[in-house]
Amino acid sequence: EIVILQDNMKLGEDIFRTLEGFVIEENSSEKCLLNNIVREPEDNFDKLLRRSLMIFSEFGKALKKYAAGSIEKGEFERLDDMLDRDILYCMRYLNKYSRDEKSFKKFLLCSSIELAGDQIWRLANFNFKDKTMLLKTADFIEEYSRNLSSGDYEKTYATLMNFRRQIGNKTIED
Repeated sequence: EIVILQDNMKLGEDIFRTLEGFVIEENSSEKCLLNNIVREPEDNFDKLLRRSLMIFSEFGKALKKYAAGSIEKGEFERLDDMLDRDILYCMRYLNKYSRDEKSFKKFLLCSSIELAGDQIWRLANFNFKDKTMLLKTADFIEEYSRNLSSGDYEKTYATLMNFRRQIGNKTIED
């Protein structure tokens, strides 16, 4: 376990990028807590996935701030880099340590989350006149991540279907 006392949240993230086998357990303006997950690899996939979902849910918060004009597009690139790194580690973990029948489903879930992060990063590069789509997407991401983290897969699927109904056949230009 590594505790970094900081007054800038990016400091802990920069240090995290240089360490392999660690996850950020907590990151605030006062401290960043890094935890070594390589020590006991068989028990830690859920911890890895929770961390990835926490980063994914940050996309939702960032979309709301972006819609309000309070953050720059570069924030999405930073989040996408963090998510890519975490998801890659999750996939490596599954390849190396996981041998159960659910491994393939977990691998596909990781792949889907990574692809969604890429799409959100691309979404932030469009100039929206109407911010409604951004806000609906942000709400969906936060609810989806929360349901998936809690293990409520029925609610997770219902959230996805509800979001798809809300946006219908709209395109980014709509």
